[in-house]
Amino acid sequence: RVVGGVDWGTTKDHRGVILVMGKSVQGVRYVLEESVSAGVLVRGRNLLEDSWTKRALALRAKWRIDTFYCDPARPENLRILREANLEVEAALNAVKAGIEAVAMFLHVDQNALENAALSTRLQVLDSCLETIGEIRHYHWREGSKKEEPEKAMDDTMDALRYALYTAEERGEQNRKANFDFG
Repeated sequence: RVVGGVDWGTTKDHRGVILVMGKSVQGVRYVLEESVSAGVLVRGRNLLEDSWTKRALALRAKWRIDTFYCDPARPENLRILREANLEVEAALNAVKAGIEAVAMFLHVDQNALENAALSTRLQVLDSCLETIGEIRHYHWREGSKKEEPEKAMDDTMDALRYALYTAEERGEQNRKANFDFG
C-alpha cells in the first residue's frame, strides 16, 4: 500500500512537501520519495508550469499512490487536487497524537536488532535527504507551557505525520499492501 502525505508550505519559511510512503506486507513503513520545494503553486497558471498537482499526478503514476493525506488547513487545495482526479483526504491534524504515532514506528525493537533484522518499523530510503535531516533535528519547543514541536525544519515531518497517523487512525493499515518493499 502506498500513500502520500502533503504539507502545503504556505509561508516563505515553510516549504511544501509531498512524501510518498509505502507499507510492506510485513507492516514496515517506508519513506520512498520526497518532493520538497518552496513557492510551488497547487495549480499552475499554464499547462507547462510546475505545480503540486502535476507533482502529485506524476508520483501517483510512479508509485500507484492510493490516497494523498493533506494538511487540512487549505481545503481549497484539496478541491484542486480532487479536480485532477486524485484521491485526496484531509489528514488528521492531532499534532501530539500524530507525533506519538510516528515515534512508535521509530521505536527500536531490541529483538529485531539481536536478530539482525530491521531495527524500526519506519525506514527512510537514503535518497530522502530532507526527511532524514529533519528527523535528526525534530524536537519539542523548549520553554513552552504545552508539548508542541519547534516550528522550524518540520515540513517533511508534518507530511510524514499526516500520512502515517491518518492511515493508522482510519484503520487503513489493515488493507492489503500493494508491494513487498522488504
